[in-house]
Amino acid sequence: MTLILTSTKVSQTSSRRPATPARPNQRLSQIEQTRPKAESKTVFLRSLSTMVLAGVTVDRSLDYLADQADDPALSEVCRGMAQRVQNGFPLSAAMACYPRAFSKLQLRLVQMGEKTGLLDQVLLELSRYEEKERALVLKVKSALGYPFFIFVIATIMMITIPPYIMKGMFELIQGSGVEPPLITVVVMKVTTFLRSPLFYGLSIAVGVLGWFFLPSWWRHRENQKVVARLVERVPGLGSVYRALAYARFSRALSVQIECGMNPLNSLTISAEVTDNPLLIDSIKGATDTLSQGDSFATSLESTGFFPKLMLNMVQAGEESASLGSLLQKAAEMYEAEVDHSLDIFTAMLEPAIMAFIGAMVGTLVLATMLPMSQVIENMH
Repeated sequence: MTLILTSTKVSQTSSRRPATPARPNQRLSQIEQTRPKAESKTVFLRSLSTMVLAGVTVDRSLDYLADQADDPALSEVCRGMAQRVQNGFPLSAAMACYPRAFSKLQLRLVQMGEKTGLLDQVLLELSRYEEKERALVLKVKSALGYPFFIFVIATIMMITIPPYIMKGMFELIQGSGVEPPLITVVVMKVTTFLRSPLFYGLSIAVGVLGWFFLPSWWRHRENQKVVARLVERVPGLGSVYRALAYARFSRALSVQIECGMNPLNSLTISAEVTDNPLLIDSIKGATDTLSQGDSFATSLESTGFFPKLMLNMVQAGEESASLGSLLQKAAEMYEAEVDHSLDIFTAMLEPAIMAFIGAMVGTLVLATMLPMSQVIENMH
């Protein structure tokens, strides 16, 4: 459904304004850094769209949501936006004062709704999009969270426990006069280092340097691309990473086209939504190609990023004048692929973690049992 063609203008969606709008002062125009929780923002968009569809003015809806919000940050954002709307700001300008709360995609869609008089319908589409986007992100986090947690805990235990629990046994081996095997010597040196102040000092130094310098390092697009290429080469995880980018790009582009936005102006924002630096970098070529008059499918193909199946669906959507709905189908298809790829990756990851733990335990057992057996033989 294309909102521009099927929806009618709802007069109640316009925010209540005074007969002579007050000139926005510096305090109302300033940029705020408040950042609500992602789940709170999803509920906010759904509630706002419901209230505006019911005919409640935007400023009054924001006041209601500020009173009802469980998230203090969201309550602050709603109250500030309500004040700005009451002083003559359009909703999109009020949202733009909170760049950490609202994305470029959300701002662009709200601006489109204000221009066309379909703010109520655009908010509804946006809330549906955010709910599906949130569900997809939570699905990925929940699938990867448990094995990652187990891996981290196992690594911490292997680093911290053996140096202290096995200290007495290694002292016994050293005092026995038996020549320990190489594996025992290596493990003893490692455990001695893990107990030393040097290890703790290096750990603190690495943590502090990472805290201060890693964010600035990550802000460089080339560094992000290097990490993205490494992730794509990880068996199982690479397919999840790619399918996630396809799904998020398709859904973001679909909702913009359904709301009446020009596809040429939607490509860059749709790529940014994916947080995939390889796609963000390559989409510039697609934008240039599309602006020169090539078809949408040809423009996306020029990036070298998208699979043939998705390009065929885009081409079919262009030919049948149903690009938005087919992109929606593509998003659903790749979300299903994300599920499948996650199942495969977690199935591969769990035995890998068990093998890692088993190798560490086996190494410790060999490092202690081999010299202890020699000590017992010498005693006889």
